[in-house]
Amino acid sequence: MVRLPKGKNLNDSGDNTFLGGDWGELMEKMEELEQDMPVDQFMGQYFVGERYQALRESVFRFAEGYDLADIGRVSTKALYNEWAREGEDEEYRLVGGYQGLVDFLVLECEKMGCRFYFSSRVESVLWRSGRAEAVTAGGERYVAGGMVVTASLGVLQAGSLRFSPDIAGHREAALQLGYGSVVKILVELKRPLRETSDQTLFVISEEEVPTWWTQPEDGGRLLTGWLAGGEDEGVFTTWRRTAGRSLSAIAGGNIFDRHRRIEEGGGRFADHRLGGASICPGRIQL
Repeated sequence: MVRLPKGKNLNDSGDNTFLGGDWGELMEKMEELEQDMPVDQFMGQYFVGERYQALRESVFRFAEGYDLADIGRVSTKALYNEWAREGEDEEYRLVGGYQGLVDFLVLECEKMGCRFYFSSRVESVLWRSGRAEAVTAGGERYVAGGMVVTASLGVLQAGSLRFSPDIAGHREAALQLGYGSVVKILVELKRPLRETSDQTLFVISEEEVPTWWTQPEDGGRLLTGWLAGGEDEGVFTTWRRTAGRSLSAIAGGNIFDRHRRIEEGGGRFADHRLGGASICPGRIQL
């Protein structure tokens, strides 16, 4: 992972002091914490004053931009457990993306007699022991001996999926959980940002779109940008310019000059009824 403070770019070979030289002290204090609390409260209690201003800003940016966390709600202990192991666990990606896995599972399920009903939004679930019935917005009814509910956390919290009898305990548990909103941006380059493109490049910066990563299987030419705050409608009118400015700063030069634009396409692909899902505004090809 490359951490880039404001004004630094990849030509500066990165700067692992993005979270400040106080990273070690931060980790120690997080580990010692006995009573969990939201990370903004934790930072305000243990890292106060101008001495730690840069650290506080970096921690909040990292939590929001990398973990998509609400700093007023996210657990300090949970962040410590993740950050303390950063870089230790080996990560794997499916060549060609996860669509291949989905297609395989669909095919295997259909071989076993399963049927899929798309564009059939379920509004209510009627259930009792040994029987469950799903009722869609169009009035269709599907009955089975049981049901696995995989609706997003946002849908469950909004109450847009009704259960009869009510499952109050589950609803209350869902309200205690959190999730983040995000705009996901895909940028395809004619050549990679770095010559060494056989490994994943993961960048956390202080730019408008702070988080970017590559995938080694495509030679590092496809970059994924991660912009927290996808619930802001204004993001959709500015994301192309914002992405261009951010990548130019990270690359250390005008990204549109270095990589000739071939085609600009895509559009907005969002369904806010999903609640909490990623919002993907499309792809720029450079």
